[in-house]
Amino acid sequence: MGIHESLLQADFENVYKTYADNLARKNQIFRFTIYFAIAPYLVVISLISTKNLSINDLLNLESLHTVMYLVAMISGVGMLLPLFHFVENDDNLMRCARAINSFRKYYNKKMSTDNDWSVNLPININYPKERAISSSGTFIFLIFYSISTLYSTVGFFGLFNLKAFSTYYYSAFILLEAIGILIYFLTGNSKEFPVNLNCETESW
Repeated sequence: MGIHESLLQADFENVYKTYADNLARKNQIFRFTIYFAIAPYLVVISLISTKNLSINDLLNLESLHTVMYLVAMISGVGMLLPLFHFVENDDNLMRCARAINSFRKYYNKKMSTDNDWSVNLPININYPKERAISSSGTFIFLIFYSISTLYSTVGFFGLFNLKAFSTYYYSAFILLEAIGILIYFLTGNSKEFPVNLNCETESW
């Protein structure tokens, strides 16, 4: 094996290791995000079990205990940190996958020429794209960002004794949703990590 092949193999192994590491971190962060999502429900169960809260109290979100609004606010805002970290790892995962496809395309081109062989794995260097509307990462982000916005808005309006589910509430919720989703999609494809990787040259 020549020096070029050795460097290529080492590069591929490092890219694949980075892919595996980001996948593991993505799964860990996803579980951490779920903890923030269920935190208010755990508090409700605790308060009901200690008889500090009744089922009837939950029917009117405008008259909950201040602690519940505070928990909702903290859970909603706190959920953003692991959620943004999840997005970062999901982006790295997609970029590493494209880099791996680029390697596979090179191998497929070389080996199919020499041995009439073709790889039975993805070789599309334009796939997958980060933050695609049909990807699971985007779906997870939209779901948990909506939950975060809901918790934050309910908590904020409750703490400041504002009327929940009013015109101002819905306006604030829709505005926060639109801003977050717009930022998510507009910052998706970084110029530093182009989708179209060039693997057609013989300099490999």
